[in-house]
Amino acid sequence: AYARATAIYEEAGDKEGLSAALNSLGAIAFDKGDHAKAREHLDRSLQAARDVSAREGEAFALGMWGEIAEAEGARSEAIRFYRDAMMVYEQIGMPLLAAPYRDMLKRLGAKPHPEGPEN
Repeated sequence: AYARATAIYEEAGDKEGLSAALNSLGAIAFDKGDHAKAREHLDRSLQAARDVSAREGEAFALGMWGEIAEAEGARSEAIRFYRDAMMVYEQIGMPLLAAPYRDMLKRLGAKPHPEGPEN
């Protein structure tokens, strides 16, 4: 269904919808352990979201990038992506969606809003 939706959104030129569908495909690929396919979908999603300032889609994609990085043991990258996702959610007034990223950062031993060099 998400693949069909992706094709429909692409044909219609609806980048916000495209970003949402691609984020879903990325999350499914990640859950299946296919990080390469997840990256492919999330790259496209992030670009589509940024093209039309769809900040919620951007934040979701960034958070998924953090999950991929963490799963692959790339702690610094995970921290950067989690912070970026959290800050976007905060900027658009969605603190409930920002909260899990704050928790992920704490779990990784990082400050949500660093005052100096990254931990």
